Amino acid sequence: MSNTILLTEQTLNDEHLQDACEDIQNDEVKILSIRDCKLTFAKLKNILKLVESSESLLQLCLCIGIITDQRRIDLLCRTIKANRSLHALFIHGNSIGDAGMKKLAKTLLHHPTIVSLDVSDCDLSDDSIETICNLLPPHGKKSGLIDLTMSSNPKITEQGWIKLSVSMAASSCLQELYLDYNMIGDLAASSMLVGLASHSKLQVLDLEGTCITERFAELLLYLIENYPTKLQKINLEENNIKYRLLKSIKSNLLDGETESEMSEKFDNASSVKSSPSHYYETSDAELDETTDSTTETMVQTIEIKTNPVLIAKKTTPKKKGKRKPKHEETTKSSDSLWDGDELIEITEPPLISAIPTFKHFTGVNLGQKVSVSSGRGTLPEQDYSDEELKEVKLDSLC
Repeated sequence: MSNTILLTEQTLNDEHLQDACEDIQNDEVKILSIRDCKLTFAKLKNILKLVESSESLLQLCLCIGIITDQRRIDLLCRTIKANRSLHALFIHGNSIGDAGMKKLAKTLLHHPTIVSLDVSDCDLSDDSIETICNLLPPHGKKSGLIDLTMSSNPKITEQGWIKLSVSMAASSCLQELYLDYNMIGDLAASSMLVGLASHSKLQVLDLEGTCITERFAELLLYLIENYPTKLQKINLEENNIKYRLLKSIKSNLLDGETESEMSEKFDNASSVKSSPSHYYETSDAELDETTDSTTETMVQTIEIKTNPVLIAKKTTPKKKGKRKPKHEETTKSSDSLWDGDELIEITEPPLISAIPTFKHFTGVNLGQKVSVSSGRGTLPEQDYSDEELKEVKLDSLC
């Protein structure tokens, strides 16, 4: 018993066919692949008859010379119409032509779950493009195609690929598109970028060996440098494009992923939340362990605001998750300092440029949120006499 059955010309015999049929009938198979085999019409019919009623089969592969004539195309259409479990259909390497593609697309349009289609090397031309475009948008509760492979169909012209691009930009659910080894060219390939710049969900694009040049590559680089897309992988090999440009495109795609991952890690590593009303209890042992792993000294939290108001008071460092009582020697108000018999008025808040950057604070962990109560940052916690406290407060104004 196996979840996957792979039958090739080298493995196909009556015993293998019988075992495969029993597993399909018992709903024990998820992937059935018959590739490059000489199957009689009767044997193929017996296998597909079991596929019709299968409730476990997710992927059906009938590749390279399995669907060879109109009778077998009709048989496949009948099977798809009856089946309700399939998610993927791969029939590459079969010369079904435009007439066969039209019949197949009409059947696929009404299948509730098939979202992955491979019609590579199927002798398709521009006449097949419109039928395939009908499969891209969702139909009612049915999702449109998510994965489409149309490699090695050289009869499709530039005009046909432009029509596919227009359909992708209008209403497409595609996430992966494989068009390698087709006569696409710069104009048709560039039209696909319009969809990518608007609202396309495309993440993977394969344009290997598609007669594109550096003109397209430069437009692609401009797109990914200046506009947000979901594109993660693109294959431009075997085209007339310099290595330097290919490297720049790849680097920009990788940079986008790295920034996203780093941002997520930064958010997760932040030890203090942005909202001051949230506190998290941490034991002293845990706090000491965390402090030892990051810095050798206590790191103050600094919060830089867009319009800071200088509040000169003796602040004490806060440990994560705990509140410290305020010192008795505090300011009388937020805009004045009490200095013995004199009241020092503060008329203007310090400029934001006067606040030192993170790199000026020795031992500051960039993964932590930090707060500034004066232009010099918070003062270390220690006891002061009245005279020393006066000097500290005056020094904080400098």
